[in-house]
Amino acid sequence: MTHDDQLPAVLANARVIFFDFDGPVCDVFAGLPAHDVAKQLTALLSSQDPAAGSKAAETDDPIEVCASPTRRTPSSAGRSSRH
Repeated sequence: MTHDDQLPAVLANARVIFFDFDGPVCDVFAGLPAHDVAKQLTALLSSQDPAAGSKAAETDDPIEVCASPTRRTPSSAGRSSRH
């Protein structure tokens, strides 16, 4: 069995699929430096959740910025998530 043979089963059981921003499947930020993308994402996040935005500002990696809202900060620990 090859990796290609396993792909349909893996995708069928996945709740979420995350494609790398600069990979062969998804080229969303083509031509933009990673630190510029991180700044833009941090600004967007900060406008919705200042505490999460402050935490995200600690990195210049856009993938880390995207992951930062899933990490609880002391100020968000007592809040429920927005949906």
